[in-house]
Amino acid sequence: MSSWPTVQLGDILTERQEKPNPEQLAVGEIPVVAKIAFNEGKIELRRDSDTKTGMILIRPGDLVVSGINAAKGAIAVYGREKTEPIAATIHYGAYIPKTDRVDIQFLWWLLRSNAFREVLFEYVPGGIKTELKATRLLPVPIRLPSLPEQRQIVARIEELATKINEARSLRKKAAQETGLIFDSFLKSVFDGRAEINHWPSRLLPDVALVARGKFAHRPVTNPVFTVANIRSSKSGIYRVQTVTYALTRRV
Repeated sequence: MSSWPTVQLGDILTERQEKPNPEQLAVGEIPVVAKIAFNEGKIELRRDSDTKTGMILIRPGDLVVSGINAAKGAIAVYGREKTEPIAATIHYGAYIPKTDRVDIQFLWWLLRSNAFREVLFEYVPGGIKTELKATRLLPVPIRLPSLPEQRQIVARIEELATKINEARSLRKKAAQETGLIFDSFLKSVFDGRAEINHWPSRLLPDVALVARGKFAHRPVTNPVFTVANIRSSKSGIYRVQTVTYALTRRV
């Protein structure tokens, strides 16, 4: 990486300075950016164009940067497969990449990295708390490999990202299946009315510490349930969340 040449972002990006057609904007023909998701770096749109600030136009293939939240990951690529422009408030910036020098996906990964965040701290006056307008963003230096190497890096990153997403999906599915198995087990144990009718009844203070007063929001070492967790029935069976307990009423 140290052998990569240093360039300014202004060498590979050009700010788009077009404005959306006010009439198309007013009737909702041009969707408006609602936000850029921090984690995914994807644009979310709204149809409501009601705004009290100026607007910019974004065309397919543009790099879109949130001036306020860029350091948090609010940077997106408006897909080249799109056919129609969109709009955003002037708190965003739209940039045209020089495709003969930079792969837009490489730049997207780079600008959303912790390494670039550190560069912003160093080179942007006021740090990441300053709104990142073109005049502040474009002079920022980055190290840029050759175009073929950029594409190789993107391929490796996306391969790894796919594997991570697959692992997360499998873990989520496993957790859901484990939860279903456990719920089924609890149901088989506690929902057999014939069985629990033979269990001895106990007063709640005999099996738990009863405390009065306001709940303190602090870590506890033992499970806690409150009055709101308890549901009673005419039969005298008290339900605590999803588990049924046979308790004796205390008058």
